[in-house]
Amino acid sequence: MFTPVEDLVLQGGATSWRTAYPQFSQCPPDVVLLELATCLEDGLGLIRHLREYHPETEVLVFTEEGRRVLAALRAGARGFLLKSASRAELVAAVRRARAGVATVSPDLLCQLVAEVQQDGSRPKLSERELEVLRLVAAGRRTAEIAKGLFVSEATVKTHLQRSFAKLKVNGRVEAVRVAVAAGLLAGPFVQAD
Repeated sequence: MFTPVEDLVLQGGATSWRTAYPQFSQCPPDVVLLELATCLEDGLGLIRHLREYHPETEVLVFTEEGRRVLAALRAGARGFLLKSASRAELVAAVRRARAGVATVSPDLLCQLVAEVQQDGSRPKLSERELEVLRLVAAGRRTAEIAKGLFVSEATVKTHLQRSFAKLKVNGRVEAVRVAVAAGLLAGPFVQAD
């Protein structure tokens, strides 16, 4: 239950961005408190969407884990808080976001610094190489990937070889593991039917 704060007004809530979007259109809020669920890419897409179509609205990410703080901030989030943040920390973060000031939970600062320091050394894979790796991670074989992407098996193998070289690995399993660890792919992956 939300306890009122004199200078903050709760405008609404939603369980998905699809149900929240009509609220944004009718009365764009100053600050959106976005719970970043386990599917990180969907959350990052929503942040980018809000930045593009509602640039006056600031986004605060609220989550149980600090995974990929930098990715959320780069997507346009104004701040990043853990769910363990106190009510006072949350209210202060909303006020700072409304004023255009960034906030990162103190518990996440070390992780953010580590991500920034490692970012320069992160391998750069092309979109197609990432797409092929996602399909490999989902359990697809070379022939299935080729058929699904409308390319030859040789082309798929070329993308894989380039990915292996960039990731400095020798095989598919290791490539997926390293790509997930580097933040290039979201995990965990489930075997596809």
